[in-house]
Amino acid sequence: MDNKVAYRLGGDVYFSIKAFPHYGELSKRSLSELLSGARVDINKEKKDPLDFALWKESKPGEPAEVSWDSPWGKGRPGWHIECSAMSLKHLGFHFDIHGGGLDLIFPHHENEIAQSEAATREPFANVWMHNGFVTIDREKMSKSLGNFFTLSEVFAQYQPSVVRYMLLSVHYRAPLDYATDVLEQSRQTLSGLRDAIARANRVLQKQEFGVDESDKPQPDVGEAAGKLKQAFSDALTDDFNTPEALGVLHKMVRLLEKQFATNAVSRGSVRFILNELRSCAEVLGLDLFSFMQGLFIPPEVTGLAQDRESARTRKDWKEADRLRQEISNRGYVVEDTPQGPRVLPKAGV
Repeated sequence: MDNKVAYRLGGDVYFSIKAFPHYGELSKRSLSELLSGARVDINKEKKDPLDFALWKESKPGEPAEVSWDSPWGKGRPGWHIECSAMSLKHLGFHFDIHGGGLDLIFPHHENEIAQSEAATREPFANVWMHNGFVTIDREKMSKSLGNFFTLSEVFAQYQPSVVRYMLLSVHYRAPLDYATDVLEQSRQTLSGLRDAIARANRVLQKQEFGVDESDKPQPDVGEAAGKLKQAFSDALTDDFNTPEALGVLHKMVRLLEKQFATNAVSRGSVRFILNELRSCAEVLGLDLFSFMQGLFIPPEVTGLAQDRESARTRKDWKEADRLRQEISNRGYVVEDTPQGPRVLPKAGV
């Protein structure tokens, strides 16, 4: 109101969208287009139908618990105010990234920008990232439909890293159809990446390097790995394209495995690729290195270890003990660490 971008109507306060010249830039629509799909508050005294409420006067009979004193009388904040209030309190007038679902672009985020910038006279957020919906059988996941899962329920079956991989495998703006087969595929893919890295670590430990013991990568390998790391960075710079970035990780693993197809494996090349892989994986929050602790473990054994961890998460101790015994029968032991289960061969295996 001090900046003359809001006005009072009785006990209400409205934002004047025509007093804010940038209104509509986020949704990239004109005011006439916005008006056709607006969530319009019916008040014929408003200066413009798109003007939205910053403060609403209490109505007779409303509970006292949902009204507060103000210069305009008893009332409550408008629908959009809470997000601006939280952002300005915890992040300041200007911050980097603001997220939300695609359905919030208009009117919620458009109004959030308008009221924040009109009050502070500073840019609100640098980047807006709007995510696609999570669906189940191509129907939007929501509490009202009852077709949703909590993270604790999902983690009882799959490690958090598997869920993270699944989410990263789809662009954040694209819809994600939740299904157990997608999670299972993510688990197997993640296990494959870890196994390849574990084998390379095993080679480093046992020093099986033929004629090349140098700690420097071979020039062609160093160049190829460097290009892949740049491609990884380019993918994330391009609207956070995580599926493309994951594709680059797999190319790095293939480059790593290619080193073992020759009789003269280069220690420096293997170590260089592993370091580049670690650097990229950490950007995505994917722990590809600590689960196997540098040892090659057959995929079926790592799968049993992951199943046991899921059983422990849901406190199914009987099943966890059974799986531990199954792992033991195959010649391995499993140790529980803060970083997750650690699978090791039995002594003498």
